[in-house]
Amino acid sequence: MKIIFGTPTTTGIEGISGTGLLAEYRCSELGDTLIDYSGNGNHGEFGVGGNRPTRTSFGIDFYDDYIVLPDAIKNALSVQNDFTIITAGVINSSGGTILGSSIGVTDRLVINASPNMSTNLSPYLKYMRGCLNVGPTADSQVAKAAGPFNIYTPHIFTYSYSGFFGKSKMIIDKELYGNITAANPAILAGCRIGSQTSGAPFLVGTLYYMLIYSKFLSNNIVQKQYRVIKKILKQRGVVLP
Repeated sequence: MKIIFGTPTTTGIEGISGTGLLAEYRCSELGDTLIDYSGNGNHGEFGVGGNRPTRTSFGIDFYDDYIVLPDAIKNALSVQNDFTIITAGVINSSGGTILGSSIGVTDRLVINASPNMSTNLSPYLKYMRGCLNVGPTADSQVAKAAGPFNIYTPHIFTYSYSGFFGKSKMIIDKELYGNITAANPAILAGCRIGSQTSGAPFLVGTLYYMLIYSKFLSNNIVQKQYRVIKKILKQRGVVLP
């Protein structure tokens, strides 16, 4: 299927799993609304003025700006629920929030990815953190793993959480980072792509695609969605590993 920039359609894309799909953000249309193509109406709204991300022919560029997601998404990202977030993008900074919500400095949901550099600046280390936490210590997170990680090329980041089992897992592209148990977040205040509601840490990079599910997706389903998104983005000129 050809993706035509600037002509949004609610027609589903073949291969995107619809079971439990809360929102599908293709990031390929124009305007100040992030259209949800799942049919659930969970559209996002761009920040205004200096907080408005920039549309490009590839996706949405962020730098100290954000998109606000509706309460239906915020409420779904709860410790009592199962959910999965699949994001395709480029993270160009040492830290940045892909999706976040916060009450204060320590009460927050944070899903971020960053390439931390080693002491000799080479190679980059893979680092992704999915954090559902209250207080100064993250209760559910995955830390860094050594290996080359080019910060100027796109990757697909997946964070999946199970409220029933109290565990989370992360996958970067096709690499499973492992399962982490326990999580205890507070009630969330708002929900943003690009930063926590407190405004930091903000994302420096480009968002190409995002899927949000009310399910803890199996590794096989995640890999299928990876292949579908990879094919979709290739038509935009974005090449994933």
